[in-house]
Amino acid sequence: MSEPSHTNVMLARLAKVYGQPESENPTAFLREYARLMHQYVDSEFEEATDRLLAARKYKTWPTIAECINALENVRTGRRNKELAAKMAAQQAEKSKPKTVSPEEQQEAEQFVDDCADGKIDMGFCAAQLRSIAVKMRERRRQRA
Repeated sequence: MSEPSHTNVMLARLAKVYGQPESENPTAFLREYARLMHQYVDSEFEEATDRLLAARKYKTWPTIAECINALENVRTGRRNKELAAKMAAQQAEKSKPKTVSPEEQQEAEQFVDDCADGKIDMGFCAAQLRSIAVKMRERRRQRA
């Protein structure tokens, strides 16, 4: 076989199972398969060949279209897994609690204290906000 080496694995395995392709020119036949499948990588050939051999019902060579379809299914499946992993990592990053610097914590505590003391004009909902601020300050003091 004179096709590029990365397709040798698939074509060699198919030849073991199905024998030489039924063609007037088996070398040209295999060359065409290799030419149309050149953009795939070794691991994709391995997995696609496994899938083809496991699912194929006929004792003849799969068509080029069947081989390419198997290769594309492998590639798409891998891309989907990579995308799912990336999305899961992004979601995990988003769901991490935000860390607050000591300065930010101090500013927030001062704001709560100022609200509780009535130092900040909170408009028409001042009583409710002041009540919340007082409770927050009390909880903070209990933890300390």
